[in-house]
Amino acid sequence: MVTTLKTILITVTILCGMFVTTPTVNTKIKLVVAMEGVVRDFSTKKPTCVVVSFYDKTKKKVGWSKSNSTTGKYHVSGLKPGEYYTIKIESFDYIPDSYDVILPNVEEYTVFEKDFEVLPRSK
Repeated sequence: MVTTLKTILITVTILCGMFVTTPTVNTKIKLVVAMEGVVRDFSTKKPTCVVVSFYDKTKKKVGWSKSNSTTGKYHVSGLKPGEYYTIKIESFDYIPDSYDVILPNVEEYTVFEKDFEVLPRSK
């Protein structure tokens, strides 16, 4: 009798386990990367304050940062690996400039480094 009850209990447990499913997450986590660096005045080599903007291939602005006036550091996150971007550097005190980059494909969050030098406007 005890053996029969154990067999029934094991069978019921197995059958219940077949119908209980673990919920799965079917969302794809989108990997992003960042770019940071220092912006310096070309003439003085001192850090300076500018706006560093990132535009995707459709010319949509996808990120920007204002560099720190003391350190010149900027940081832009939320960029997609393997994508083409135009980086625009703008300020009232400096000649606007732009750079085209393709970020490398990576498998984990990565911070790429890119420093810039900007030319002062003539006064």
